[in-house]
Amino acid sequence: MYLSMGNLSRHPEIGILFIDFEKPFRLRVQGRAELILQGPEVEAFKDVEMVVKVRVTETWMNCPRYIHRHKKLETSRYGRAWNR
Repeated sequence: MYLSMGNLSRHPEIGILFIDFEKPFRLRVQGRAELILQGPEVEAFKDVEMVVKVRVTETWMNCPRYIHRHKKLETSRYGRAWNR
């Protein structure tokens, strides 16, 4: 992960793909990433060293043709961290 953060500091243009395996549905987001190492953005999250803030420049629906259908069986223990 730290290698990715170093890459973002030199090349901030990013693409993020959000996939819903149950629908199926894909959303593509393009933007510019900013690494934030201190301040209120970092303090808002428990036990983090940095925050990646993305300024979205473009979004579009991405073709869901090759998404394999899956059914959610349980919530990841890592996903629960967002439910504060």
